[in-house]
Amino acid sequence: MNCVQRPVTRGGVCTGYIVGAVDAAQGEVVCVPSNVQVPQLIAIVKKHLAENQQGRQLPGTFVVWSALREYYPC
Repeated sequence: MNCVQRPVTRGGVCTGYIVGAVDAAQGEVVCVPSNVQVPQLIAIVKKHLAENQQGRQLPGTFVVWSALREYYPC
């Protein structure tokens, strides 16, 4: 998952993927407060990927959930 790749449309796909994963898991897997902005979510996922290289082999949704559970558990 690369949210900074060019062309710009790739960043949009990445953003949409993260937001979709959050929407699918909200209230069950993660509990992200309503005041959290999308750039914050992206930063958390990117940080998680940088620190957990082995996680890159997992399905993307699991990576997003794993990253965000650290900050926004239910």
